[in-house]
Amino acid sequence: MIVFKNYLKITKLYIKIIIVYTAIFIGISVISSLNNNQNQASYEKEKVNIAFINNDHSEFIDCFRDYVKENATIVDIDNNEESLKDALFFRKVDYIMIIPKSFTEDFIKEKDVVIKTMQVPDSYGAMYSKTLMNKYLNTARIYLKADIDIHDLSLKVKEDLSFETKVHMNNPIDNDDLKSIASFYNFSNFALLAIIIVVISMVIVSFNKIEIKKRNLVSSLSYNRINLQLLLGNIIIALGIWFIYVFISFILYTEAMLSIHGLLFVINSLCLLIFILTFSFFLTKLTDNRELISGISNVVSLGCSFLGGAFVPQEYLGSFVLNIAHLTPSYWFIKNNNMITTLTSFSFEDLSPIFFNMIILLLFALVFYVLVFIVTSFQKKN
Repeated sequence: MIVFKNYLKITKLYIKIIIVYTAIFIGISVISSLNNNQNQASYEKEKVNIAFINNDHSEFIDCFRDYVKENATIVDIDNNEESLKDALFFRKVDYIMIIPKSFTEDFIKEKDVVIKTMQVPDSYGAMYSKTLMNKYLNTARIYLKADIDIHDLSLKVKEDLSFETKVHMNNPIDNDDLKSIASFYNFSNFALLAIIIVVISMVIVSFNKIEIKKRNLVSSLSYNRINLQLLLGNIIIALGIWFIYVFISFILYTEAMLSIHGLLFVINSLCLLIFILTFSFFLTKLTDNRELISGISNVVSLGCSFLGGAFVPQEYLGSFVLNIAHLTPSYWFIKNNNMITTLTSFSFEDLSPIFFNMIILLLFALVFYVLVFIVTSFQKKN
């Protein structure tokens, strides 16, 4: 295993590059994680402001007002047109209900009577308030058809509307954590491409020097065994760098990573790693120029990351950019990460699009694997 040992010795020369890139990446990831934790959204029922102008003081309307008060904040406003309009303009209230005289009597007789309303245009609070009003009146109309006494009517409606439905999330993992993990792995696309391509390519170039090649050819080791040890070195180094980033993700998002979602993120990144391995080996077949390899590494890592959505989310990219991005493995890798965050079940139908994208990543790797053989065969002939 002398070739493999020498491979690891040469790799030590690039430890600084690995540490610098990883430190920068960890710093950005930790800051991003802290920001996400501080800004995590949680659902709370929020009461809207409603003005309730009552011109029909009946038991039915009093119960209606109590119902509105339980679900919204009733704001007292003078009953004149100027005050009502000012309240809406200055957003003191989102919705105004004006109960006309004899409303209860006409409502019981099922006459075409309506509650006059005023609202802030396109306001969610106004829409919610309108829903409250319709919910109460529609429930009352159902009981009216059963010829229920007006006193019993108010009690029945109040009883029915007092029931609340408890909602339980099927997915115990916080969606904010999944989005943070997706962001972590999306950005790791750049880090892994930049580090692994440079390290592997530079090490292989060292073995491709003429004097090293001649020494290896006259050694007792066969050409195939030398290549096998170089391949083993590539795999070990690539897996080692990849493992560092996976380990960091488990440290930052332990609970979410210890789930099927986390497993899918890891498998998806492993598919990207296979592509990076084959591409790095292909690059060393094209040139031995270290400056050129470094330049290509920067172009590929930055270009794929920008086009694929590592720095700017894919939903914000134009259609023209996305069409070009389809030609890069980073697009499919990042698309998969984003899709994993939306999973709520793990049936074959739900997972098949994700597996399809993983297959595309492996096809990219297969293409460059085939190109390695083509270039190698061409070089042997010449």
